[in-house]
Amino acid sequence: FCDREPRWMDLAPVAKSKELNNLPLLAVVGSYGGGDDQRMASSIYSRMLFTQASSAACAAVRSAVWKHVTNCLEAQKRKPLDQQVATFPSPLPQEEDIALEFAVHISTKVPNRTKHNVMLQGWLFDQVLQSDPARLGVLSWPLVGFFHPEGLSHSEPPDEIADAGFNSLTPSDQHVHKVEEVLELGGELVHLCDWHYGSDMAKFECSSGSVGGWCLCVDLQSRRCLVELLVLVDAGVAKLLHAEGADNNLQIVMDNCDNAALQQWLGWVVCRDVPAGLAALLA
Repeated sequence: FCDREPRWMDLAPVAKSKELNNLPLLAVVGSYGGGDDQRMASSIYSRMLFTQASSAACAAVRSAVWKHVTNCLEAQKRKPLDQQVATFPSPLPQEEDIALEFAVHISTKVPNRTKHNVMLQGWLFDQVLQSDPARLGVLSWPLVGFFHPEGLSHSEPPDEIADAGFNSLTPSDQHVHKVEEVLELGGELVHLCDWHYGSDMAKFECSSGSVGGWCLCVDLQSRRCLVELLVLVDAGVAKLLHAEGADNNLQIVMDNCDNAALQQWLGWVVCRDVPAGLAALLA
């Protein structure tokens, strides 16, 4: 994959949200069935990739992303008013305002579930919840889509409003809300407080084997774009892996991945060539 010596340890670990039950601050995968019926995939390996923001490759990625943002917003304007449910900041940011964040995330699929959801609550809301403890809830409409998906497809039947975009971006309702209750335990009143997250948006389905793609998430409110290589593996590969986050998990997935495109893209991570490779892929 690379003619340079791989440097595994200079990738930065992904932070987790204390408010949201240690939810990683990136795009993770779950399956939301309504109410308390939510299951999460198991994280195997996740890292942030820090890169030179002023590089020509990053500028090319940002330009490609912004074209998809523009197409998405124009498509929303063409919808009937009663179908324009997503809300966006005013004024909108400009292309040069968007900060790129690169990441890789490898996880299992959600066991015994066909439908999956991209969940961004940790990445979107962790700083907001920390800075405003009195807040009871928060809602955002990031633009979400898979680019060059491998083994991923629309939900069945397709859901134009709630599916993730495929080689395009589409708005996704992402929210959290605080639940407070008082229980009497042994004659004592116990005050409980917890943040609930999950929505049946950014939906997709998986085929067998290793699947994934480039998951782009643009938050116009905070002017950030998460560019994440998301790889989901079957139980057979998961059994070969070590504890969550172990550095050699990336190499194990590369050695046992049955998808050539995913292997190539994981090689970009090893070689730190993600911006350069992705700029050409999104052009």
